[in-house]
Amino acid sequence: MKAKVLLATVLSICTSSVFAYDIGFNEKGQFGAFDKNGNKMTWKETLIAQKNLMLQQMVPGRQSAASNQSSNSSIQLNSLNANELLPTLFGRIQLSGRYRSSELEYPFIAVQQKIDDQNEIRFLQQHPTLTYQNAQNQTRYFVFVESMPTFNGQDVNQGHGSYTKGYLLNFKKTANGKFELTNPQAQLIDIPSSYGSSHMQIEDIQKDFRRLGKNVMGAIFVSGFTSGGTTESSFHMLSLQDHEVEIKRVGDAGMFGSRYIKAKNDEVEYGYAGKYKVVDTNKDLPLYPIEITYSTTNLNLKDKNDYIVEMYKQSLSNKGKSK
Repeated sequence: MKAKVLLATVLSICTSSVFAYDIGFNEKGQFGAFDKNGNKMTWKETLIAQKNLMLQQMVPGRQSAASNQSSNSSIQLNSLNANELLPTLFGRIQLSGRYRSSELEYPFIAVQQKIDDQNEIRFLQQHPTLTYQNAQNQTRYFVFVESMPTFNGQDVNQGHGSYTKGYLLNFKKTANGKFELTNPQAQLIDIPSSYGSSHMQIEDIQKDFRRLGKNVMGAIFVSGFTSGGTTESSFHMLSLQDHEVEIKRVGDAGMFGSRYIKAKNDEVEYGYAGKYKVVDTNKDLPLYPIEITYSTTNLNLKDKNDYIVEMYKQSLSNKGKSK
């Protein structure tokens, strides 16, 4: 019988034990709630689990369920391994192992999420963990979980206008060796992306990781897209604090186009590029200003895209320190 899914898994607490359950049809065509071992639960057990719900799947526009907990409750994991983190925090479609992708580099699960009021099957891909020292020189662990659009779960939608969303999760290690989520209010947010893939990559964040404010660590990365023969790019900041992790747009990073020169039988690129500098002379500022300077290439070409020239002029007029 064809598997059918109604709801994703949620993490529940019943007395002192933590367990996950699925609601839907199993491989035998039975409908109901099933524990993590595949055993069917009674509806009484399911209701008890729901009453003691700890963390629901996080979706845009909805307050995190963690806010309903007492002040001494916390979200802790034994490890940050994708096999534990993804199904525990986000659930997954029952029998999600049938979903495959030739495009994803990192571990993922299939979930159902409401995007722009439409239910979609999305792939949640867990990127490599970034281990870093926060502004207080304490070890922290940043985990980026990317929510990727799919063709009804068949594979990643890599269309030109296909963008990703994601969760920015920050963890600390407790005295008992568990990993505690320091920003349990994290929500699903838009991620700078194109063609169904994030422009924020952990390896790029590692290369430029630095202090960006009195209590802020993070990095600047570049996002961009190509349309109508023009490539536009912008600087974005990953801002890391224990209880608040954000992506902020910093400013214009440049724009390029190309035109064919018949006499040279060659494509000539023209446009402008930005270079940023973190101005950290005042270490007590909550967020350090960022200065962007621009340089141009071949803007004197004939028959060039006037939009690129106009954007360059605007960038010059906005030149200065961005916050």
